[in-house]
Amino acid sequence: MTHEQPFEGFPNAKESDRSIGGAIFDALSARLEDFGPTFAKYVEEYETNRWLLFSDYVLQHPVRPNDAFVFSVLPAGDYLPALTADFQGIAKKDFKDIQEVSEPMLRLLSDKRLFTFCFVVDPTRVITRNVSIVQGMLDRNIARLVAKPDASARGEDIRKMKAMRRKATAKGFNVRLFDNIIVAATLAGFISYLICKTRRAARIGWFSDRDSITAAHEAFAHHLYATNVTVFCQDKLDGWPGPMLGVNATVAEGGAFWCDSFLRVSDYFAGLVSAWNIDQNTVPSPPAKYLQVLTQGIAGHPNVRVLRLIFSVENDLLSVFSQSIAVTRR
Repeated sequence: MTHEQPFEGFPNAKESDRSIGGAIFDALSARLEDFGPTFAKYVEEYETNRWLLFSDYVLQHPVRPNDAFVFSVLPAGDYLPALTADFQGIAKKDFKDIQEVSEPMLRLLSDKRLFTFCFVVDPTRVITRNVSIVQGMLDRNIARLVAKPDASARGEDIRKMKAMRRKATAKGFNVRLFDNIIVAATLAGFISYLICKTRRAARIGWFSDRDSITAAHEAFAHHLYATNVTVFCQDKLDGWPGPMLGVNATVAEGGAFWCDSFLRVSDYFAGLVSAWNIDQNTVPSPPAKYLQVLTQGIAGHPNVRVLRLIFSVENDLLSVFSQSIAVTRR
């Protein structure tokens, strides 16, 4: 059974070519009362200043009703060896390769040592209408960086931003991919900020499945992630610049990530929420795996949260609204 927070119209609009990340941050902050206290309690439970985020996505699948951005949070430090042993021993198969979810994997999906955010987005959304808006946004960001007092120390940031600006002039520049990069990097930054809001982390790592979102344009998503974490923390946490950050290291074509088993929790949730028609509350059947993840991996588990992001652009103004989807067992 689902309980959906009602849609009451969009909050104040923001310029879509200026503050996409800020609009997403504000929309999620407006729902903090739904999931913030539970997440803060989760973070407080683990005596560590090192945390890990693992993410996976299902985007523009031809027969799925949703795009899915899924992030699973885990404590690192002294907790990591036991977690590694459990994940490597249990999470061995991708969601696409199974028909039914094993009992050990179902227990892992709802393990209290994890906290998972499942963000659902309409695949037909429009965030950035055309490449000229992307170019304008990049121009403004470059100008802001160059004008900062510490511009001389921001050489690499400025270089990456200028390189992206050059790519945005190319014929066939993929605006949808650029939007997805911004969304993923903002969501990772928001979750990292939430960790630090409760416990000042020394280091946070964001590790994503193989995807053009994190690989494209010299891994531009990693640059945006670092920028978002710094901006969110400085703005909301009394000027603190935030923790040290880690991201995926490059692996050879066809090579394995050290974190493949960790990524499978996000993979299973992304497979389910992308296929779940939330308005009709239906999932594909068969195979059994979709209903298993919904009823045994999500329903009734406070450490798994589903949020829908709704985007609207009118006259170059972006509005973002978020809905919490509560899933209970009948």
